[in-house]
Amino acid sequence: SAAKRLGLAPQALCALMDCEAGKVAEKLPRIGPDGNQMKDKKGRLMTVTVRELWNANAGNPQSGAAGLTQFLASTWLTHVLMPGCFIHEQSVAKGWVRREKNAKGKSYWAFVLSDGSITTTPGKQKGDQNVKNCLAMRMDPDWSINAAADYGNANLKVLEKQGFKLAGLSDMD
Repeated sequence: SAAKRLGLAPQALCALMDCEAGKVAEKLPRIGPDGNQMKDKKGRLMTVTVRELWNANAGNPQSGAAGLTQFLASTWLTHVLMPGCFIHEQSVAKGWVRREKNAKGKSYWAFVLSDGSITTTPGKQKGDQNVKNCLAMRMDPDWSINAAADYGNANLKVLEKQGFKLAGLSDMD
């Protein structure tokens, strides 16, 4: 759905996800000619990795990055307030984000905390239940893939504005 929404080749998006995603190895026992599981020189049972699966619940305890595409909380919560991003639109639908006006009538997006108050810096409110619920969506593969696709798309636009010639490149490039 992310590839279709952004007009990307699905294979290119999958290649990006494969680079970003935390993985879980699927292993099978290594079987010797005698039909028994082989052991290494230290006597440990040997296995062979047959494939690696994307891990939607991956996390890095050092950085705090979490989810399939390893978003930091700060990056995730910034994108939640950015119109045009999948996670922004979904957060609006869930009632976590809404349009507000300041005293001068200027419109802006704000995060709605669980007590009904609003903030433009939800990252400073990590104990709030709505913030926790929003951050938990990093573990949802659909949200995570769409967020990574939006993030990559935004990065390409920044590079183009800086003069990089990207128009001639294919998605796979």
